[in-house]
Amino acid sequence: MTWTTNYGKPGEEALGRLIRQMDRIGLVNAAMYLYREPIAYSDGDAVQLPETMQLRCVLRSGKLFTIPANRTTCPIAEIYIRDELPAEKLGYVSYPLFCGKYLFGMLVCRADGRLFEIGEFLTFQLSRAIYVNWISTQ
Repeated sequence: MTWTTNYGKPGEEALGRLIRQMDRIGLVNAAMYLYREPIAYSDGDAVQLPETMQLRCVLRSGKLFTIPANRTTCPIAEIYIRDELPAEKLGYVSYPLFCGKYLFGMLVCRADGRLFEIGEFLTFQLSRAIYVNWISTQ
């Protein structure tokens, strides 16, 4: 499974295309949170994380919901209690979305057998697509 977000149009437009395809990843219940800007980190250095993230999309029972711009910002402490997520919030895990020395956000997913089979690979591929898109705008 490989994504590309560029399609000749890097930036927010390409990222939006990736988000609109999230229902094809094989997860049933998940949410993608991104930081406004990637966070650079290196081994041994303390990194100050922002207090908020942006909820960009939610998968509920396999159906994709994109989040309107005026509702995306969320304190990190509330990422598991957003109304957009399914009512049952027990059993969710977070996978960091990172590539190289950059942290882009988190994929919060309902833990199930399929997730344990594909979770690491899936988040690596998703992270790489976000990275390629971001680096093409620099």
